[in-house]
Amino acid sequence: MARLKPEDIVIEDLELKRIISNFSINMELVRKYRGYTQLDVAKKSNLSLTTIADIEQRRIKDLRVGTITAISKALNVSPLMLQSKKIDLKKIK
Repeated sequence: MARLKPEDIVIEDLELKRIISNFSINMELVRKYRGYTQLDVAKKSNLSLTTIADIEQRRIKDLRVGTITAISKALNVSPLMLQSKKIDLKKIK
């Protein structure tokens, strides 16, 4: 079986926008729930403060897997939880 290349994967633009929007909203909710500032998340994830702010302000067009993973680890939640349509803060430890 041949491996897929990134250019072989097509995600509808609206679906991608929805995923990024969900991630942005959930990231901010979890960050605030944890009592973290954007700078805290930037330091914990080894990403720039600008990147964190751009994600929360929805000024980005795509998210790399490494960025999603780093933010998820910094917030101590699963990447899937951050991408879900509705996050349940009660399930966060």
